[in-house]
Amino acid sequence: MLSCKQCGADPEAYLEDVLMKVATTPASEIASLTPWAWQAMQVEQRKLTRKAAKATGGEFALPPTEIPGRGKFAIYIQGGIQHGLWQL
Repeated sequence: MLSCKQCGADPEAYLEDVLMKVATTPASEIASLTPWAWQAMQVEQRKLTRKAAKATGGEFALPPTEIPGRGKFAIYIQGGIQHGLWQL
């Protein structure tokens, strides 16, 4: 758990995700399940999500924001409709 905290990953989210993936991850890709690689992938996925929302005319009303103990959330508007995204 210290490794998660050192790289900024949420230990609970990390364990939940990695425990689901470890059985199906090829040995050659096991390094992708380290806390550092996992956190980098989460950051990249959030960037891609924001880019996709903007490319389709969406705009972020509230950028990704952390609520301690609850996860992260963001609000974006697309076509006049507000959408909420949560990462627990």
